[in-house]
Amino acid sequence: MDIPDVQTNRPIMASATFVERAPYEKGFADFFEKELKGHLQKAEEGRIILLEEYKHRKTIGYPLYIPIILLAGVIVLYADPQFGLFAGIGLGALLYGWIQGPVHKYRSNVKEGIIAELVKFFGELTFAESKKISEKILEDSGIIPSYTTYNGSDYLSGNYDGVPMEMCEVELKQKGNKDREFTIFRGEMFNIKLKKTFKGKTLVRKDSGFLGNAFGGMFSKLEKVKLEDPKFEKEFEVCGSDQVEARYLLTTAFMERLLTLRDTFDKDGTIQCEFSNDHLFITIATTRDLFEAGPIEKSCLDTEDIHTFLAQMESVFQVIEVLKLNKYTGL
Repeated sequence: MDIPDVQTNRPIMASATFVERAPYEKGFADFFEKELKGHLQKAEEGRIILLEEYKHRKTIGYPLYIPIILLAGVIVLYADPQFGLFAGIGLGALLYGWIQGPVHKYRSNVKEGIIAELVKFFGELTFAESKKISEKILEDSGIIPSYTTYNGSDYLSGNYDGVPMEMCEVELKQKGNKDREFTIFRGEMFNIKLKKTFKGKTLVRKDSGFLGNAFGGMFSKLEKVKLEDPKFEKEFEVCGSDQVEARYLLTTAFMERLLTLRDTFDKDGTIQCEFSNDHLFITIATTRDLFEAGPIEKSCLDTEDIHTFLAQMESVFQVIEVLKLNKYTGL
């Protein structure tokens, strides 16, 4: 717990430390001390200032909702109901945006100052907040439903052990009645480039209500593939255009890593994947943000989120490791 400074009443920061817990974290404590610690302490200084500003804006801003509601009510009752409703919503949204300004700035600072440095631990990986996976990958995929809007961010790309990979957070929307859009997918997408061009398509999904039905079109055109392990047969539905190729690819080791990947990101998430052309494409439906900063009230010096991030990245790398051991993939 930080102790307040007597003169400024601001907390005096404790020194951040990182203790390695797992084999895949080996070397990170040294990287933390030399490369990351200074960025964390700088971010913590900024967080404390922005937190004070956030509290100040809440003190001023929240009481202002009362006159906004009263003004909107008067307009609705005595003038133009539609204009009064829109005016109330608009003014309320502007006020909320102003109150949340320090929080948005803090999150942006963390991504630019910490995440971009953190991924350097993995070697040839870089982070770009505003980039996304090429839309052509989605358009060619058999596990992506029809959509009208593709939003992507928090893009990580590069090479792991010589294997090109990329991943990003994605939101897909579809137009419904009166052209109103609704979200049909939100989560993580991964694209791993392989050296081998496959003969056909192999699709893996875990049927999950609406999403499962949404992907039904492509599955209905392919043959059902029986997995060698009954446990995975219960977990997943698999279809492919080449039965022999699908069995070569979907080994027990690969399916185990696929489940680990899902569980590490979100145990309640829905994972799907596709082997097609010369790549493996994976989607995990989840509402969790991999690269999002924690609450502004939480210290940047708390390293628990870093442990979680390292475990998530390790689960991605383990999928690649299994593919490298499979002679059929040509890695």
